[in-house]
Amino acid sequence: MRWLPQALDPDLEQPATVHRPEDRCDASFIGSGQYPYRWPILTAVATACDLRIWGTNWDGAPAALRIAGGPVVGSRFAEVVGASAVS
Repeated sequence: MRWLPQALDPDLEQPATVHRPEDRCDASFIGSGQYPYRWPILTAVATACDLRIWGTNWDGAPAALRIAGGPVVGSRFAEVVGASAVS
């Protein structure tokens, strides 16, 4: 895993050094769920690997999508990204 987020400010943001076991996954998606056009591709990814999703507005999303939690910001964002192989 490499830390490759967009718009990283190395003076302010650092990769997480500790990862919660419950956050570990093959792939993570951080974003809003109110856009149903996202659901088919995320469902396809979820059938191929352990995908976990964080964000808001996932009511009504397919049951195959594992919604792990709500918004992630600041150090929590670094933890979630760092705990997944691909984000």
